[in-house]
Amino acid sequence: MSDETRPLLSRGLAVATADGFLTVQGAQRHVFRGRSAELLGRLLPLLDGTRRTDDLARALDAPAAHIERTVEILAARGLLETSPAPDRTDVPEHVLDHHARTLDLNGGHRGTADLLDVLATAAAHVTGPADRAGTIAADLRESGVPDVTDGRLDHHRMLELAAAKSALVVVIEDGTDGETSLTGITELCGPAGVTVLRTATTADTVEIGPCFLPDYTPCADCFRHSRAEARLPAPSAPDTAGGMLQTGLVTAEAFALLAGAPAQPLTVLGITAADGRRTEQFLCAPRPACPCDDSGGGGPHPDLVDIQLRATEHSGPASLPTGLPSSALRRLAARLVHERPPFHAHPRHPLPSCLPTVTGTFGDAPRATAAPDRDAFAGLLARTAGLRPDPGGNPWQRWTPTGGQLASVELYLATRPGALGLPGTLFRYDDLRHALMPVRADNTGIEEILTGTDLAPAGLDAVLVFTAAHRRLAAKYRDFAYRLAHLDAGCATTQLAAAAAGQGLGVRFATRWDESLADLLDLAPDDRYVTAVAGLHRGETCR
Repeated sequence: MSDETRPLLSRGLAVATADGFLTVQGAQRHVFRGRSAELLGRLLPLLDGTRRTDDLARALDAPAAHIERTVEILAARGLLETSPAPDRTDVPEHVLDHHARTLDLNGGHRGTADLLDVLATAAAHVTGPADRAGTIAADLRESGVPDVTDGRLDHHRMLELAAAKSALVVVIEDGTDGETSLTGITELCGPAGVTVLRTATTADTVEIGPCFLPDYTPCADCFRHSRAEARLPAPSAPDTAGGMLQTGLVTAEAFALLAGAPAQPLTVLGITAADGRRTEQFLCAPRPACPCDDSGGGGPHPDLVDIQLRATEHSGPASLPTGLPSSALRRLAARLVHERPPFHAHPRHPLPSCLPTVTGTFGDAPRATAAPDRDAFAGLLARTAGLRPDPGGNPWQRWTPTGGQLASVELYLATRPGALGLPGTLFRYDDLRHALMPVRADNTGIEEILTGTDLAPAGLDAVLVFTAAHRRLAAKYRDFAYRLAHLDAGCATTQLAAAAAGQGLGVRFATRWDESLADLLDLAPDDRYVTAVAGLHRGETCR
């Protein structure tokens, strides 16, 4: 932190102390206790933007390093800002308080002034039923977006939107064509590079999204086709409660888009039950036959790889600002990369770090004459699901691609007795430490592992079971985690076949298995599941 930094506590925070605890309520609740609570109780009133950290240290008679570290923690939790709100009569005080409390969730702006500066360069238009369109437009203006209109979208207004630094058109579908025709609006906005946000209601749900913009999202026709295939009910006029819920949700999403922190990706349709008890998200992908599909795939349905790319794509159009994810999401992403089950009671046996040289390629490698040993298994495990030394200094470089660097593929290895010189025959691979952990102290035969599969144990030297860390993926990718886990498993199984062939080993894959395998590995059904079973043998190198 710079010596010239003058920390400023965000406005609108609620601070309370009781029984040795100090609670700060902003976008989230932060609770401190003990010496931290005592120090913060004296420090927070001094964070008025006029004092440097060394001034604060002298005022509190505390070590400067402690104060600097405390200020860093407050900043990381989104409780400080560097640019307070300017005097603007068009934005009410309670809105400024809300913006200050939620800066970390609204694109990571340094302060309320920075957020308002971004909103001042934005323009928006809301088209649809007059009552709801007018309410949404008024809410956006009160939130700090000065240039918001509603009603029919004409050519003159379209030119104004296209000239703005960031622009958005909100379309309220009511089940009729005409001025609110989604296809007509998107055809008007697309050439101008203006993003369209769709919203609709049904008898018992509110729909937000997807957005529409050429080269970034599917077209309106693809969306309608996909929506019909999903058998979702047609849009209809809401009752009073549904209309209020819709205006609140779409205003929040429109504001977030203009601030640089949308709550959902552009290609996602979010559905909220009118009673608020259920939410769903659907990823919208183009039909292969449509001109908006640039993946080059064939067939009647979108290609899964293309869907994965759309689900993990983070770049947005130039017509919308791109903010930072919240500090909580950044901490979560960093934590998930190295999050693994602790297995405290399981000893770890390090594997050789010098991996065997891979010789040959698919169909062109010497056949192994001896059973794979510790060195051979070390190479196969690392190259399938382990970390790879990176001369550039990236500690999380991996041999095999994996969604979000989350290492969703976790391996279990079953060997013949004595193959590794370790007690037991069933092990879990620790990719972070490049080590093996025995799952059971006794010998679990390959025959027992393969019970319930269609893979014959005869001639196999070892079995690799691929499992998916579903919760780790779902924490970031939510509903797409199941598909992504199987895409990751496909990459890993292909890598295994290549690495095994390079060591003169063949691989045979099971085509089915039952729940007995998950029970044997003690997999929690809602956390981890089997995605592939592979047998290693000496013989044909690729099968």
